[in-house]
Amino acid sequence: MELMEASRISNGIFLEQASHEGVSSIEQTEKDLKQALADGDSSKAQQLQKQLEALHTFGGPYAGPEGLNMLPGKDDTTPLEAGFYPKGTTKQDIDDYIVQHPEQKEAILDIITAVEADTDGKYKTIPFSERYKKYYVPICDHLDRAATILKEELPELSAFLYARSDALRHNKPLTETDIMWMKLPDTCPIDVVIGPIETYEDQIEGVKGSFQTVLFVRANEEMALLERLKALMNEMEMNIPIDAKYRQTKGQSESTTRIELYRAFHLGGCSATPSLTLAHNLPNDELVTAQYGNRNQFYTNIQSEKMKHILTPISHVVIAPEMLHYVTEDAFFLHTVLHELSHTLGPGYVQNDGTTTVKSCLTNLYSSIEECKADTLAHFFGLHLCSHPPADGVIFTREQINCLHVTQFASLFRSIRFGIDSAHAKGCVIQLNWIVANGGAFLVKSDSGIEFYSFDFPKFDAAIESLGAELLSIKVDGDRARAEKLIAEYGTTLSPTAQRMLNDLKTVPIDLRVTFVDDK
Repeated sequence: MELMEASRISNGIFLEQASHEGVSSIEQTEKDLKQALADGDSSKAQQLQKQLEALHTFGGPYAGPEGLNMLPGKDDTTPLEAGFYPKGTTKQDIDDYIVQHPEQKEAILDIITAVEADTDGKYKTIPFSERYKKYYVPICDHLDRAATILKEELPELSAFLYARSDALRHNKPLTETDIMWMKLPDTCPIDVVIGPIETYEDQIEGVKGSFQTVLFVRANEEMALLERLKALMNEMEMNIPIDAKYRQTKGQSESTTRIELYRAFHLGGCSATPSLTLAHNLPNDELVTAQYGNRNQFYTNIQSEKMKHILTPISHVVIAPEMLHYVTEDAFFLHTVLHELSHTLGPGYVQNDGTTTVKSCLTNLYSSIEECKADTLAHFFGLHLCSHPPADGVIFTREQINCLHVTQFASLFRSIRFGIDSAHAKGCVIQLNWIVANGGAFLVKSDSGIEFYSFDFPKFDAAIESLGAELLSIKVDGDRARAEKLIAEYGTTLSPTAQRMLNDLKTVPIDLRVTFVDDK
């Protein structure tokens, strides 16, 4: 299948983007494995085979929560510059250079360029289509062939694939194709996300797009609840904990949110490595979303497996036994849905000026603040609908909100285990410490003396509202200093007990490794 081939190739791009050592570490391991097999050294070959699998799983040599180099004799950690900037580059290096060379600012901060060292201490930029040409050309060829195949049966999807291929091939901004993607009909049975989209790997400026692919088929179950939530998005915006003048009324924005359930049948690039994507809220372009809205897409098959193999075992280490009945798969799914919807809540522009985006002010801190905001407002979303049920009837009971609180609290540890320096993890550490500091969660001892978290639900509610207000205020003002302060005070370290719990979770998988049928 053409789309499947394009998705598989995208893994090579991300391998180069995640770090400078990704491709070379795999090539050297393959060479060593071949030699071990030739020498008949089965023990060494077995070890190298496991090493090779791990390198593919993590997208290079850096793995685990601390991002440690897994290769023998190495002790460095995930480089902040990833593969987007020269080795050893710091944010200060780039910021200072831009001040000295403002004419290069736009190119250096472009989502689809890589930065390389030039002569005399200068930098130059390389378009992704040139930097990753050996991958881009076959990916685009596969997209074109898929578009041709689908032209009669799914003309809108076909047109999107042709256009996205052209944008990638010529390193064009994805804006126009994002609009085409937003206009794909609700009845389209399959969908495709492909391109340099998310910016989490860039820890220098937070602007470079990591290549990803998601191929999925529509799942038609449970859509009734999702459609009800979609209809309430404007009401939620009008009730978020922020000054009313900064809420996005219908008169200010005609954006809509499409809520969709899918079953993923192939993930590639940063969607599959080092963690499997559960859902996404796209596009990321504020100019597109202001006019056309967002598509919130959830992968039900991956969600269910993560609950079974990861979140349930985590909850038995973190949550007091008498509270475990509040940890449910329904709540895990609900928070994921509400999280993605909540990305659309609140201001996208500083002081609603329609010009200065929040992301441009917070730069590399934006993802942590935004992910924390979406998590926090997901609780607030559910809580508001519980306290103020719509005219057509109750959506959430108090019991369901309690389940939402406890299940997501346990899930904070799931996300933190990907590495406390990642954008999602920092947001989760902020939530954990804030909720505890405000009495929403507290430690209790079991009969055997082991500590677990229990909960005061009214205080949990209040903590969620106060944190939501803080995060929204940061976004309203584009206040980088306030964001830095919040992260420094609440998002940097864990309590000794929380750290002990993380240590006790070492036998629980950090994530799932999925083999797609056609990859076998």
